[in-house]
Amino acid sequence: MQAEGSLAFASTPGASDTTKAPTRIHFVSHSFAPADAPLTNVGGMQRVAMELADGLAARSDVRLTTDVLRSRWDRIAWHAPFFLAGLPGRLAALDRSVDIVLFASITSAVAALPAFAGLRAKGVRLAAIAHGLDVTHTNPAYRVAVRSVLPRLDVVLPVSRATAERCRELGARNLKVVPNGVDVARFSRLAAAARTDPDSDGFVIVAIGRQVRRKGFEWLVREVMPRLDASARLVLLGDGPEREAIEHAVVECQVEDRVELRGIVPEAELHACLGRAAVLVMPNVTVEGDMEGFGIVLLEAGAAGVPVVVADLEGMRDVVSPGVTGELVPSADADAWVRTLEALRTDPSRRRTLGAAAAKVVPAKFSWDAVVQRYLDDLVVTHIPPRV
Repeated sequence: MQAEGSLAFASTPGASDTTKAPTRIHFVSHSFAPADAPLTNVGGMQRVAMELADGLAARSDVRLTTDVLRSRWDRIAWHAPFFLAGLPGRLAALDRSVDIVLFASITSAVAALPAFAGLRAKGVRLAAIAHGLDVTHTNPAYRVAVRSVLPRLDVVLPVSRATAERCRELGARNLKVVPNGVDVARFSRLAAAARTDPDSDGFVIVAIGRQVRRKGFEWLVREVMPRLDASARLVLLGDGPEREAIEHAVVECQVEDRVELRGIVPEAELHACLGRAAVLVMPNVTVEGDMEGFGIVLLEAGAAGVPVVVADLEGMRDVVSPGVTGELVPSADADAWVRTLEALRTDPSRRRTLGAAAAKVVPAKFSWDAVVQRYLDDLVVTHIPPRV
């Protein structure tokens, strides 16, 4: 078992040998959760990195090696600098047994820049996934580094069109948009079991995510909740720097009896909350230097058969089919949000129709089997030269 804050360099080969030599991918991430404490680092980027690594390792046509940091979220600020500082040296020590280095975020690619020339001299191709904040962070030195790194990558893999546009503005040249994936089996059981009677608890609105300004949770509490019917209740799951501001908004708007702040909850409680949800919301607002590159919880809700109401903003537009799997609503438009939520509150059949459609669309488009294949199509078919 790996210790918290430790580094993993173990090789994890695919399931079986084939007559064709497997593609040799070295996967780099500074944001894995500890193996013995998976709920201590569960943001969207972190979950995507871990599940993508699992999906690649399961492929018979891939030989995966990893260089990952496992750390709790509240300690990653201490561990990550040491991990990232040592990354160029570890990459420089790689031999020609690697075809491609895949960075799980632009942040790790920035740290590895000093090793790029040596890797390319060995015939190793360089690829990185771009999420959102890892591209848009406003730190001046970091932005200079991002502008230097993006054009030097053989391929940049943004998770959405919005993220791709930011990368293009900063100099990325070869862009291939590949969406995030979801472990469908973890959530699809709710569609057939826990959600047998989603209206039994009334109109329960669920919001899940790190409580930062761009998520719009405080805005929702202040501008929307007081105007909804008294039967509407909001359950917030997650934690973060905006927690205190949200708590103040709940008291000041006198909605204490209709808003629950649960914090970070175990997996079973997360599933229970989705099972009770009439809708899941992402009421994001625009924040300078930040963005929502995708919205993993939208996939989780969709796999569970929960309709979503989402701000018409950034990468979330790639996840929701308006009027089919959920609704896109103008960001920070309180009137539009109240109208949309009230319309869904009074129309349970409409909610069931949206949820049923989502439960079909998400497995078809966003299962890890489908997403991993898209990664391999873009990494291998286009970018890996034949071995000699």
